Amino acid sequence: MAALLDDNRITEFCRLHGRWQREGDALVTEIKAATFLDGIAAVSAVAQVAEEMDHHPDIDIRWRIVIFRLTTHSAGGITDLDTDLAERIEVSVDAADGLAPERPAALAPAGPGPYGQGLTSLAPTAPADLPRTRRDLLASGYQPRSVKAEMQANLTWRLQEGATTLPGIVGFEETVGPQVERAILAGHDFVLLGERGQGKTRLIRSLIGLLDEWMPYVAGCEINDEPTAPLCA
Repeated sequence: MAALLDDNRITEFCRLHGRWQREGDALVTEIKAATFLDGIAAVSAVAQVAEEMDHHPDIDIRWRIVIFRLTTHSAGGITDLDTDLAERIEVSVDAADGLAPERPAALAPAGPGPYGQGLTSLAPTAPADLPRTRRDLLASGYQPRSVKAEMQANLTWRLQEGATTLPGIVGFEETVGPQVERAILAGHDFVLLGERGQGKTRLIRSLIGLLDEWMPYVAGCEINDEPTAPLCA
C-alpha cells in the first residue's frame, strides 16, 4: 500500500504546481474548456494516463467545466500515486490538441504548453501570497535565473524526493530518461533523434513540468518583461 504524504510534502507540491489545491484528503484542479467536446477530450486524455497507472481520479463534468479530484482511497489520503498522476494530468492536458491554459492576469505560468483555442482557463489562479509589486518581489529575495538553472533546480528536487522526473513518458526509464536527466543537470543543449512515433515530442513537452509553475513579469508589458531589469520600463 502506498504511504501517505506528510503535510509538508503536499504543501510543497501545491506550491510548485499552482494548478492543484488541497481539499481535505485530496488534490483538486479545475479545467474550463471552450466547448463541451473540448472538456470531454481532456477527460479522454486523462483517462488513458489513469489506465496506464491503474490509479483513477474522481472526475466531475459540468458542461464546459471538468474537475479532477485525486486521492488514494486504500490509504485514506494523498500519496505519491496522486502527485505522480497530477503531474501526468498536467502533461496530458497541455499536450492535447486544441487544449491550452490561458495566462493568468498577474502572473504567467512558466510551463503552459502550446496556446490554442480549446481550453480558456485552468484554475486555480496565482496564489494570493505571491508578491504583487516589484518592491515586494525584491524583498522576498527573488533572484532571476535562466531556464536551464530553473530546470536543474526543479529536476534536482524531484530526484531528491523520489518523484517522477518525466511524467507521461513510459519505456525510457533506463535509456533515454537518464540521459536527458544528465543533460539537464549538466546544463547541456541536446537534440532528440529517432523515427516517427518514438515519443520525442511527448518527451519534449513533458520538460515544461521542470519549469517553475509561476514567474513574475511586468504588468502591461507586451513582452512579459523581467521585473528586476525591465526593458519596457
